[in-house]
Amino acid sequence: MKNFVMPPYGREETFDLVKDILLSDEYNNPVVLEIGMTRTPGNWLGDGYSTPFFGYLINVKEGELYSVDIEPSAKSSCEGILKEYGLYTDRVHLCIEDGITFLKRWKKDIGKTVDLLYLDRWDYGTGDAAKISEECHLQAFQAIENDLSDRSLVLIDDIHDIQTFRGKGRLVIPYLMAKGYKTVHLGYQCLFSKNEVNRELLSRTSSSVNPLEAQFETMYIPVLQRIFGISPGQAKKRLADILSTIKAEASKEGTAELPQKLGDVILSKETSDARIRSELSKVREEGARNEDIRWWWNLCDLERRMTMKMHSLVISASFENLQKSMQLSRKEAFGMLRKKHIMFGNPQDSSFSSGKDRPLPYELLNRIGIFLNKVSQPGMEDVQSKINSSSSLNSFIRQEIRKGNI
Repeated sequence: MKNFVMPPYGREETFDLVKDILLSDEYNNPVVLEIGMTRTPGNWLGDGYSTPFFGYLINVKEGELYSVDIEPSAKSSCEGILKEYGLYTDRVHLCIEDGITFLKRWKKDIGKTVDLLYLDRWDYGTGDAAKISEECHLQAFQAIENDLSDRSLVLIDDIHDIQTFRGKGRLVIPYLMAKGYKTVHLGYQCLFSKNEVNRELLSRTSSSVNPLEAQFETMYIPVLQRIFGISPGQAKKRLADILSTIKAEASKEGTAELPQKLGDVILSKETSDARIRSELSKVREEGARNEDIRWWWNLCDLERRMTMKMHSLVISASFENLQKSMQLSRKEAFGMLRKKHIMFGNPQDSSFSSGKDRPLPYELLNRIGIFLNKVSQPGMEDVQSKINSSSSLNSFIRQEIRKGNI
């Protein structure tokens, strides 16, 4: 077998994870599909050098790479880079075409299942350019999603804010999550897996940190810094303490070993198990659908616990800040808090709020997040006016669910 040369590459955090997965024994003959081709020779640190990076992996593992770009000049530049490292073989296909058009004809003309989809084509800018980039990356995924293998990875570049996913993933990442894709890494690049296998694989790989805990660090260290006004190091320690606490709680309550894809299990037993049927009827009354139930309960136990814990911390910190900064009474601060934050929890809990202001079930968190992200964009000021005129953000959300807007 030929000894291929690994090219230099940037984006090490995520590319190293991809390398560990695709070079593992679990993967043979992987098919990689890249939308957006490497164009600039020598700029491996700034651009990432994704095409030669993937070219190395598929040549070593005897797979195939399809890299698509609409610019004819990109192909000649990329060919030169690949040839420099001896990677331009008959396993590498450089295609000049509109990415979405190419993806729509994939099944008919190529017909292979895709093991890694890399989305990095439509440049993210401001105004209309940002909107076009967001929409095109979502459309690209939707065009190919039925052709992704059961072990597939989805990697998205240029994410500027991991809380809102502002960047190329603002629309496609919430869509992926709603479809049940598992988060492997969140950062400037975001990596998702169609199932748990890849996350389990990484947890066994000595060169990789635990991907779930790495995800927690990426997501929550900035949040803890902001709400407590602490340094990154202090936030990391506090997060470690939180993780230790919720692991102990999970062990004590016997939930640490719950089965994978628990949401699928719960839904399959709904008709035969009266207790499950009763519990699901409560969240269905709040507008939860099968996909919401499946998304929430298919998260692993630690993800659910961490989500609830961080939600509680954000609410508590915001409440204290309102009291101190505006010198409000507890009642006044809570009134303002209800218009700033969604209150998630048990909808039957009326200890703090009643009626339409009651907590919403966590099963709706992802769907509501997608909606709020959408209405936070410029030109949606009328929505904010409606929220201000409602008794709470929860009340407004309940109205929008009934109207079919969420």
